[in-house]
Amino acid sequence: MKRQLLSFILALCTVSVFSQNAEMTKQETINYIDRMLGKTVGLEYNDGSVVDRISFSAASSGRLRFSYTASGENTYAYNAFDSPSWGSFNQCRDRSYEFDPLYVKSISLKSYGHRSVRYCTISFVKKELVREKISGGPSCREGLVNEVLLFFVMVEQKDFEKLKKALEHLVALYKAEDDPFGE
Repeated sequence: MKRQLLSFILALCTVSVFSQNAEMTKQETINYIDRMLGKTVGLEYNDGSVVDRISFSAASSGRLRFSYTASGENTYAYNAFDSPSWGSFNQCRDRSYEFDPLYVKSISLKSYGHRSVRYCTISFVKKELVREKISGGPSCREGLVNEVLLFFVMVEQKDFEKLKKALEHLVALYKAEDDPFGE
């Protein structure tokens, strides 16, 4: 009887340990990524541009949405300006991307960045899968692109590895939801 009781208690402890290590849900993963990216608010991310607001969320369409507002005076600030066809630059404070995570091709670290803010690039299999909208200035532009640049605080290489792991986990969750019997 004592052996059976001891076996039962041991099994119960094992189950509770495994349940504590359960994988994060889709929303928990989105919230984690949003918190990681949110650490850039108030920081300079590209030659004079500062992140004023940033958001990573699930869109109502079932896609993912990354958006931010930036400020700065430098016309070379990559993510804060729209270049109209007539030349020069218009400052456009807001930028957003909507994309389907089912079609992510790769997640990589860009070799450039400013200070401790770095860029994580999400590349897609086709250009038509990412909708970009630039607004908050005298002009507004929408178009299709084939990659999304997320900026995040990187003090050590493990900071990128954690973000990449979270993004890969999120993509896997979307793929499993889309095709539960797939690879």
